[in-house]
Amino acid sequence: MVSSSHVPISRYLTLCGHAFWTLLKAPMRAPYNTTSEVTRDMDKGTTYLSQTHYAKEFLRTYNFWNATPRLTPMQPNKRLNKGDCDKTPAPDFHRRYHGIVGSLGHLVRMTRPGLAWAYCELSKYVQSPLKNHMLAAEHVLCYFRGTWSETIRYSRDS
Repeated sequence: MVSSSHVPISRYLTLCGHAFWTLLKAPMRAPYNTTSEVTRDMDKGTTYLSQTHYAKEFLRTYNFWNATPRLTPMQPNKRLNKGDCDKTPAPDFHRRYHGIVGSLGHLVRMTRPGLAWAYCELSKYVQSPLKNHMLAAEHVLCYFRGTWSETIRYSRDS
């Protein structure tokens, strides 16, 4: 916004601020099709952000709902590298890898910042993954199976 006077800008910012605080104080009702759940307790001053429904569907889509959970998101002391890339991966294999990495990215952006490093490592190879890249992605899914119901908690005192 550009103006020769600070008055219209101040008025605009005041209105935006009022609208923002009005929305913030209103009871949270997420639309039906959203992938995140917000739970608020105004008395305790806490807000929980989770993606349990999305996480469950993600694990079921890739057949990892019954997987044995792992303790770490990536295999310890194992690095992926470009030398392992396949220049022409099979379409189904590529689609599956791309889907897993894309879904992980959505989780990382919304409620799972602890998976950011694993997501970054896997996303480097989205264009030309090989079997060891898929094994690493599946390792992340096994780890995620054990932590799928975790939430982020915000509170007044934090």
